[in-house]
Amino acid sequence: LAAGFDHVFVFFDNPKSPDLAVAKAFGPEEVTPIVNGPELFENWKASRLFNKFAGFRDEEVMARQILNADWAVHESKRMGFQWLLHLDDVDEAFYGEGVDVQQHFLELSARGYSQGVYLVNEGVPQKPWMSLSQGGEAFMRTTLFKRNVVNIHTPAAQQAKNEFAQTRGGAWHQGYFVGKSAGRMTHDIFPLEVTRWFVNHKGTTQAVFDVPSIRHFINLSPAAIVDKYKQIGDFSDTTWDPKRVDPAFLPHKDKFPPSSKGLQYHNYMRDVAKRGPKAVKAEVERQSLLSDYQLTKMLDTGAFFRDETLSAFIKEQCPIAQWKKNKFTGHRPRAAGTCSSDGECGLEPPTDIDATLSHGLVNPTYCKGQPTTKAGSSERVTCFLKAGPDCCAAVKASRGTLKIPNEAY
Repeated sequence: LAAGFDHVFVFFDNPKSPDLAVAKAFGPEEVTPIVNGPELFENWKASRLFNKFAGFRDEEVMARQILNADWAVHESKRMGFQWLLHLDDVDEAFYGEGVDVQQHFLELSARGYSQGVYLVNEGVPQKPWMSLSQGGEAFMRTTLFKRNVVNIHTPAAQQAKNEFAQTRGGAWHQGYFVGKSAGRMTHDIFPLEVTRWFVNHKGTTQAVFDVPSIRHFINLSPAAIVDKYKQIGDFSDTTWDPKRVDPAFLPHKDKFPPSSKGLQYHNYMRDVAKRGPKAVKAEVERQSLLSDYQLTKMLDTGAFFRDETLSAFIKEQCPIAQWKKNKFTGHRPRAAGTCSSDGECGLEPPTDIDATLSHGLVNPTYCKGQPTTKAGSSERVTCFLKAGPDCCAAVKASRGTLKIPNEAY
């Protein structure tokens, strides 16, 4: 939301996740939280992909992610959005320094693109890595990234990449490298898999980007990795294993996706996670932490790069010291600052970052003229904080006009 998106659909695979309260605190205008359960299963039944993937819902997290994405397409169209970006895990961030998200998707529409593809740059842990209990700090502490394999061109960088991979099972990326994508909702569209959309539209085209990109924080923390694999369950080494499908869906086996060998690192870390956080910590450090000499070589050749801008952005939205001090309590805290009797905020924006709520905190309270995102609207939102009934609760005023084109939302 702080980056410029108008709405977020958050799917909770664990219905008892403590983060559900955080998502609900934003309000339905900004965030739609959806929990895994009977109601969501009924919604899946309306999907054209139901018989293809629902039989794998207990075995394959990707089956649930694909069906969730298709439901989000339905809801996005119903709510009038024209682009939908799919990130299938909480360890990913869509980011591009200086990129205006609204303008980015407007330009994709204007140029006739049906899909935007964003390459992944994978976060690299550094010493000292996380303690056994740390988690969300990884987004703020990680400033070192592997360059996407398609962007490694020089002989020196290729050699550094190959040497790194040879000592780690032959893989450069621990996760995926193809990136994630955004699809245009004005077309007939559905998820082909978790990274791509199928667009049933004549003249379909896609644009591939390195900026903005997907930052993948695959190694959040020992505790987070253990929790992740506990939630996913004891899945097969084979993706889409027909031996583990729900028998009720066998009449539709001709629609099942073809089975394949699972992601090597994913399968391996599933088994490591069963041994607990200490085993995870030791394994991640063995595979990821580099000596000073190795790190210098990776940076000098361009195989790795350092970027502190995303970390700084997140710190500004949610300083870790404040986050730890102010535990989320299930309700929106009152924003700092004062309001005049007519509802105007008495604060000036120190930066160009919009007001945002992160982990239940408004930090700090900004007031900034921003256009609404309803098609054809001519209002400016003077202050849209929604941070409590006593301080600028969704104050709107007509301060000049700014006509919003139909594809600005």
